[in-house]
Amino acid sequence: MRAVLLFLFSALLVAACGGNDAANGSNQAAAADRARPAERNLVKIRDACVKYYENKKALPESTSDLEGFGAGEKDLEITDDYTDLAYSFFGLKFEAGKLVRGWFFASPKTPDALQLRMNGVTGKYEYLPKGEKWQPAEDDKGWAPGEEPKEEKGVKLGD
Repeated sequence: MRAVLLFLFSALLVAACGGNDAANGSNQAAAADRARPAERNLVKIRDACVKYYENKKALPESTSDLEGFGAGEKDLEITDDYTDLAYSFFGLKFEAGKLVRGWFFASPKTPDALQLRMNGVTGKYEYLPKGEKWQPAEDDKGWAPGEEPKEEKGVKLGD
């Protein structure tokens, strides 16, 4: 898992352009470090979605449904970059009680923090500077090539 994160972080650094390269690398590294609490929160939210489904035999519609399942406001780490309102999920699909598809997002409230998305099945994280638009993820076999993520009932995709 650390190797994957290191690879993603390296790719992010290579993709950074403009300005002083050392400063860009330093800013990206700092932003990635500040995203760690959001990563942990996305795992809590994913795990709470699984518990919710096991208990209710229905999909949660928002993060507020996860209160009492380990991802309520009191369970999430609050930072200056991400709050409990910054988290969303969509595309949840269960088969035989097992999560087989789901995407989890953290949208930052500060301009220099990174957007974060996690594939709920693989646990893979992807990062994007605030304001940039997400592209379809390569590791989501549920999307056709070029298909954009879609907002679903009760779930808005943030930027």
